[in-house]
Parts: sequence; structure tokens; C-alpha cells
Amino acid sequence: MKEISISKYSYDQLSHIDEYIEGDNLQIASFLTRSVISSYCDNPSNVDKNKTALLLALQSDLIVGRYLLIRTRIKKNDNILDACSPVSFEVHESMRGKGIGSYLQEEA
Repeated sequence: MKEISISKYSYDQLSHIDEYIEGDNLQIASFLTRSVISSYCDNPSNVDKNKTALLLALQSDLIVGRYLLIRTRIKKNDNILDACSPVSFEVHESMRGKGIGSYLQEEA
């Protein structure tokens, strides 16, 4: 297997992405329309716009996987904790079983 690299996008960077991400020939990130991007970026829990929102797994400039996170806040007693949840995860079927999903999760 060729080497996999990870590209990370903050919420601020995500808000400036066009509807097509270079290298998305397999349509892994194609669901990221302007409407979807706006929904994620306008989330009131996204206090820090520099936190990672989207991770893309690339093999030779071809997007083969994605991991999209949404930020949230959890109140525990009198403390408010920052947290995140994966909301969109995909590895292209031709690349499954090679550890790409685990790599994306580790990098998040």
C-alpha cells in the first residue's frame, strides 16, 4: 500500500472551502456542499474556530477517507467541558481493511 497522509482542516479553513476539494475523484468529500459546511461551521459549540473539523486521508493526492467532527459542550456539575463527536466517517471501499480508518481516528 502506498503511503497515506492526513490533511486537517479547522472550522475556519472549512468555512472557506469551495464545494469541490481537489483530489476528490472518489467523491469522499463531495457531500460537503456550501449548505452542509455552513451548518457545521455555524454550530454554537464551535467556540474555537481553529480546532480540527475535518480530516482527509490521501494517497498520492487522491482522497480515500474522511473523518468529520462536530464540537459540543457537556456540563458536568458546575464545569463545562469541550467535547467532539464524529459525524461523518468514510473510507473508500477499495481502501478498507488497511488501517486508514484507525489512522484517521488517531489523528483526530
